[in-house]
Amino acid sequence: PSIVICLRYARVSSTATATLSDAFASGLRSNGVIPSMKHFPGIGRSPYNTDDVAVTFWSSAATLAPALRPYRLAISHHIPMIMLSNGRYMAYDTVNGAGWSHAISNNLLRGQLGFTGVTITDALNGAAYSRGVATWTLAVRAARAGTDMILVTGTEASTRYIYSKLMAYATSGWISRTALAAS
Repeated sequence: PSIVICLRYARVSSTATATLSDAFASGLRSNGVIPSMKHFPGIGRSPYNTDDVAVTFWSSAATLAPALRPYRLAISHHIPMIMLSNGRYMAYDTVNGAGWSHAISNNLLRGQLGFTGVTITDALNGAAYSRGVATWTLAVRAARAGTDMILVTGTEASTRYIYSKLMAYATSGWISRTALAAS
């Protein structure tokens, strides 16, 4: 069995972060552990935890570009999984957090950076709470955006409820069957 261990963008230079996270991911992989980069497209510019606070990054794409360096290197070495941030990045999508943003997960990550692995949201429960919406709402948005895996925490009953909502939206066609099959 494999274990997923995630690497966080640290508050050091993006070049150092890229080098260190790539070495760590390579070491994990060589020992049978599936590495994951997180929190795409980078949360190093925020002093707040995006699990607890609805963080908005107002920086331009040019200012945010260095934070993509670790992901570019990881993608060039075929990192199998990337966790999407709960933050909202105005330079890429003025409405949605990265985990439920088609513009970020598909246009930026898959389109511009060429990532072909698995995407996963960060835990949606706190993000939903900080935004005053139901967790299932963000889960459905993430599925519609094409995110492969949806991470929720809580009780088995709350997880079953979110799953039932996802199934209902998939059955109705509101979540694309093509996107689900791709995931």
